[in-house]
Amino acid sequence: MPFNGPAAGIGFSMPFADSFFLAANLSAIYMWGEFDFKQSGYRYEDTDPGTKNPNPGGSMNGITMRNRGINFEPTIGASMGAGLPIFTLGIRAQWSQMKFVDVTEDSGLDEKWANDYQYGLFVAIVQPF
Repeated sequence: MPFNGPAAGIGFSMPFADSFFLAANLSAIYMWGEFDFKQSGYRYEDTDPGTKNPNPGGSMNGITMRNRGINFEPTIGASMGAGLPIFTLGIRAQWSQMKFVDVTEDSGLDEKWANDYQYGLFVAIVQPF
């Protein structure tokens, strides 16, 4: 989904040993965006159990969304010297909440905040110039 918006936070870095460092970033995010929604598939009727009927589907264009959350990225890295690459290994954990804004009643969508969790490992290699 095409979200855009600012983030504000705080970062910390600390060297240890000659070539290694620890770093962490914590930020709050707020984003907004729009997307188009097209529905198709099948539906099951309660009146005739087990009967599968084509869903007429539908589409909604320009659905406005909001997203807020927190992002945390602790890392450990190594710099082998001037002009050499900097290697970083880290974890990213992000909790965010998304909601639809000003949706029509017949859309089947509500305006409650929905939780979303993203997490994983990452590796970065930066070549200074």
